[in-house]
Amino acid sequence: MDKIQRKTIIVVTPILLLASSFVLYTTFIQGNNFGPSFIEDLKTDAVPINNVVSIEIIEPAVGHTPFDEKEYIELHRRNTIFDKHEIKTFLHLLKAYSIKGRIHMNHPGSVYKSYMKINLSNNEFYYLYINILKDSSSVVYEIDANSKNSTNPNGASIYHNKKIKKFILKYDFENLRRPI
Repeated sequence: MDKIQRKTIIVVTPILLLASSFVLYTTFIQGNNFGPSFIEDLKTDAVPINNVVSIEIIEPAVGHTPFDEKEYIELHRRNTIFDKHEIKTFLHLLKAYSIKGRIHMNHPGSVYKSYMKINLSNNEFYYLYINILKDSSSVVYEIDANSKNSTNPNGASIYHNKKIKKFILKYDFENLRRPI
């Protein structure tokens, strides 16, 4: 190996390490607050239902997923629910019927996608990522639930819950791409 090749390796290796560290950080760590997901907190009563002041249904970003609060703030709000009864009903459905894990499907298509921001009275929040998947034989209502004040979807816990259908039909029906 000649001197030029050695110098190239010595210069390029730290740059590649730095670049790969940055990619790993922004993908898995930035915006992540490690801890229980919103649904886990609901199930253990760590989040009192009365502390939820609103639910924002947010238009997903096109071409990328937001990783910080500034990016989420810029997205269009499809609807915001302030009605305490409706909020309690939705949170009860999440608490009672959400099952952790993913359901296997055969080449599903997405018929609905949204982000939901759960706002608490103490200015804290949770993000949920809702995706309705449909294949030739089934429909799955998938929820990726973040931990408190976390904006990075890569740290979310995956659940499924078919009972949220009624809520979506009531508050965001016009954004369904196919009948469910």
